[in-house]
Amino acid sequence: MSVNIKLDINKLADDTISPVTKRISTTLISIWDLTFGQIDNFNEKYQLKKEKELKDYKTLLESEINKINPDNLVEPKLSIVGPALESSKFYYEEKELRSMFAKLVASAMDSSKISKVRTSFTHIIQQLDKVDALNLLSFQDKTRKPIARAETGYNSYKFINDNRYQYIFFSSHDIEPLSDAMSSSIDNLQRLGLIEVTFDRWYDNESIYDNYHDSSYIFSYTSGIPKQGNGYLPAEHGIIFLTTLGIQFIDVCL
Repeated sequence: MSVNIKLDINKLADDTISPVTKRISTTLISIWDLTFGQIDNFNEKYQLKKEKELKDYKTLLESEINKINPDNLVEPKLSIVGPALESSKFYYEEKELRSMFAKLVASAMDSSKISKVRTSFTHIIQQLDKVDALNLLSFQDKTRKPIARAETGYNSYKFINDNRYQYIFFSSHDIEPLSDAMSSSIDNLQRLGLIEVTFDRWYDNESIYDNYHDSSYIFSYTSGIPKQGNGYLPAEHGIIFLTTLGIQFIDVCL
């Protein structure tokens, strides 16, 4: 049976809607209007190309809520849905982040997920970008994966031995496994407490790391431009894994 949540005040006159569903719909409509009403009424939505994205976001939110088992439907805490909807108006043009906010709001109405919902998830989503989202999505099937790091030399500060490490991580065809974007994303996800990385442990089957040493494969993964050299990149083996918070975040928001 469908829950049939609609963010439309006209639908509330339908006598087939249950009292609980009607109450939840009224609450959501009120918060939605307070948050997005001005965007609907002023030229800002055209300047920022938000009209279509706003419609897509509303449709997505309705879809996520209507997936909830009717028996699990509960009125959400305003401390969750209020900040989530308020913050999402600055991010819903980004497809991956729009989806996270919609799933967060829906999870706050699902009694089977409420224990995993954290008020901090709104702030976490605000600090993610597309690369972060794609990296997190790669953990939907496995909570731990192989990772490596390679020493990269830099002389921008004119130190005699100015070397640093960059991560090598295969998560998406859209991201170079060895790149500044990848390394900064791994750093950011660690800072947010969603993942941990260790090089004190690694997979016993070292063949898992073969691609992490293949310079040609790493650098042609998306760009098609192989790195010059003998084709072997020295890299230290490690493991990247989700924290408990990361597992809960993925279950709630992804």
